[in-house]
Amino acid sequence: MRRLKQWLQGLLILCLYLLISAYAIIFTNNTGCTLWMLATLFLLSEIISLTGSLKRVVLASEQTVLTSVGQPKLVEFSLKKKKRYLLGFSKLKLNSQIPDLSVELLFYDGRKKRVSGEWLPSQRGHVKESQVTAISGDLFDWLQKSRKMKIVTDYFALPEKHKQSSQLARLLERAMRQTTFGEHSFSISNYRPYRPGDAIKQIDWKLSSRQQETILREYQLYQDAEIALLFYGKKSNYFEEMLSLFYGMQEYLHRKKIPVILLGEQVSATAPSYKDYAKIQPLEADVQLPEVSGKTLFVFTPESCDSLNLEIQRLQRRQQVKVYTYENLMTKLEEVRK
Repeated sequence: MRRLKQWLQGLLILCLYLLISAYAIIFTNNTGCTLWMLATLFLLSEIISLTGSLKRVVLASEQTVLTSVGQPKLVEFSLKKKKRYLLGFSKLKLNSQIPDLSVELLFYDGRKKRVSGEWLPSQRGHVKESQVTAISGDLFDWLQKSRKMKIVTDYFALPEKHKQSSQLARLLERAMRQTTFGEHSFSISNYRPYRPGDAIKQIDWKLSSRQQETILREYQLYQDAEIALLFYGKKSNYFEEMLSLFYGMQEYLHRKKIPVILLGEQVSATAPSYKDYAKIQPLEADVQLPEVSGKTLFVFTPESCDSLNLEIQRLQRRQQVKVYTYENLMTKLEEVRK
């Protein structure tokens, strides 16, 4: 239908030009000559606007884009023509949905140019290509032609941070802390004046003699336990929610430099990068859990299953393992909030 409309519009323009030419031939006056020259220039501009080949237009994405679901990001493209070709358009439009690109260029001559659009990912993942529609035509949009181009992209949409990630991070920090019993064996955290009821063995006699006052040593009663975090990406309806919660939690804990392991389809990383959180998919088959010697292993999984329970039992013979499913975590966080 659109192509038929284009042909009818082209036929109408040609008929108008022939009428003006006939008028200029019949009535040999200045008005007829002027109309014929203007019509000829207009017709030439219409022809030129359609002779440029869209196959000679090159659009490329030259950047790796990293953002989170729901967070807009400006992305850039490089627009140019293929070598050894002359190129010219009265009007050139570029449109795409991923990213949201809507660009209109007047009198584009093929020189390298940067155009940009906004990408607002609605779901997590790795976008490897984008489809862009290029439209060329005259200044009045009467005659147009279009071509769809597939552009190689490298866009990563990270999980959206779960709203309860910070609360889970605080719970995990408390779980990491171990109370010591008996003799204090940790570093001194503070000095203060002695108060009645304090343990005499904590008095620093050398410092007290210098200060002419009884000074007490306060010891650090807690220390962080050695732990490792593991995400086991079992296929589940809670996969995305658990990944979002795990991603947000370890983002809050990144300063503690806790070892993190990510297990899923397409990703099996002991030191995952941000890109791994975009690429990971639910496991199609069971995988073996790695052993982390000397550390308590915290396993986060969307939901439990028999194969995972067997793996946990195997690891518990050599190390301490704690398992959390999404529903269990939500229940625990709800109880803490109350």
